[in-house]
Amino acid sequence: MSANPAQVVDPQEFIPLLDYHFSGNDVTVANKRLLIENLRRKAVIYLAAQAVGINKLTVYRWRDSDPAFASAMAEAMEDAKEIMENSVYEDALNGNTLLKMFWLKRHDPAYRDKVNVDINVVQDEISQRMEQLGLPQLPAGVTEFIPVDMQQPVSEPVESMQFSSPCEDQQKEE
Repeated sequence: MSANPAQVVDPQEFIPLLDYHFSGNDVTVANKRLLIENLRRKAVIYLAAQAVGINKLTVYRWRDSDPAFASAMAEAMEDAKEIMENSVYEDALNGNTLLKMFWLKRHDPAYRDKVNVDINVVQDEISQRMEQLGLPQLPAGVTEFIPVDMQQPVSEPVESMQFSSPCEDQQKEE
């Protein structure tokens, strides 16, 4: 069994992290690059602008007038999100139970709080229950409620559901 030859990587394939072509003079372009670096680390426009020594409104003007800068900002925020996600993952591995739970909820639907409902299954269950109760089936495509006086009488009595009253300590005080 022979080993695979080492992969040769052409450094020309990689685009430098800050190889963006921003509009503006040399000082503006340098400040835009510095802001992108800080935004990647801080993930907050105000803090990144403060680190560069500019007003956050300047950042918004740059974003609105320079599509390359707007794109770089979006990429920096995505990078910041991934850095945070990795940090959460590392902290979870180091024993933070709460972060473990959040990480699992994010990455595995089995741990999520929401429930997915298959409407076809629910419709079948409703049809079966209506049949058990002797209620007439609604025609396909009915999307509105039928007025009570228009309904056909039920051939068999339907059991009413009884609910016990809440205990006194659960009732609201008036």
